[in-house]
Order: sequence, then C-alpha cells, then structure tokens
Amino acid sequence: MENWLNHNIKSNRGMYVEEIIARTCEYYSVNNIALIEKRQLPIKIVKNINNNMVVGKLLSRSTIDYSGVYHGFHIEFEAKQTNELFLSLSLLKLHQITHMQNLCEFNVNPFLIVYMEHYDKFFLVDFRWLFDKIAQIGKKQVSYEVLSQECQSLVIEHPGIINFIKYLKH
Repeated sequence: MENWLNHNIKSNRGMYVEEIIARTCEYYSVNNIALIEKRQLPIKIVKNINNNMVVGKLLSRSTIDYSGVYHGFHIEFEAKQTNELFLSLSLLKLHQITHMQNLCEFNVNPFLIVYMEHYDKFFLVDFRWLFDKIAQIGKKQVSYEVLSQECQSLVIEHPGIINFIKYLKH
C-alpha cells in the first residue's frame, strides 16, 4: 500500500478510494486532461454549534459521486469501497441505480470505480456490464474473480492516481 496514505484514511470506509479519486481528478484538471468534480450533498445548515461544528439537514438525495467532461463526452461515476470478497449490488442505493439507468437512456456510460480492500485492487466497472452480469448469474453480487477477468483493473500510478480515463469507451 502507498506509504503516503495514512492508515486512518484507508480504514475509514470509502475514504481511501475518495482520496485516490480526488488526487486523480486534480491531476486531470491541472494537466488539462479532463474536468471531473465531486458532487456535494445538498445540505441546509440548521444550527451553528461552534466554529467547528454545525447541525445540518439533508435537503435531497444526491445522485452519484462524480460528473465531468472528457474530450466533449459527459461522464458520471460512483466510487465504492468494500472489504467483502465480492462486489455487492447492495452498495448502490436505489436512487443511484435509477440515475445511472436514466443516464444510459441518454447514451451516457456511467461506471463505478471499486476498491476491494481485501485484495488491495481497484476496478473500473461499467454499469451496464454490472447489471447484465447480475441478471446472467442470478445473484446480486459479482465475485472478485469475475471482476478480475472481465473488468478493467486500475493501478495506482505516481503520484497516487488511478488513470481511469484511458479505459473509457465513448
């Protein structure tokens, strides 16, 4: 594992993959490769407790984590991290699945970047492929072996980025 990344980030579910993707998006932006932004949750501050703490109310559900543009193509993806030996559909919320299905109707190819902690591996998982595979095998999960054989494995490159752009299909 990369020594520059704090163990607390890696152990906090989802934070490791989010940190790697944040570094990747910054790299893409600085090098004029792509413009990808993390969506913010729509929150209304209800009460200010002190300078460092507030109470907030979630105004609506967010869709998926990231959206952007690459060579004129709209891209959207979700980041997931799991310590299971498989990728479970339960990691996706119903409103996220619906949003990705709607994107497909407009010829956008949503995808997931999945980090499997147990194997210390990143994968780029096409949303359409995931749903086809789940329908085909009749389970709501896909094994690591199937992901390894049929999805794009992503490696951490210096300086802590996963260059997923080169694997996107328009």
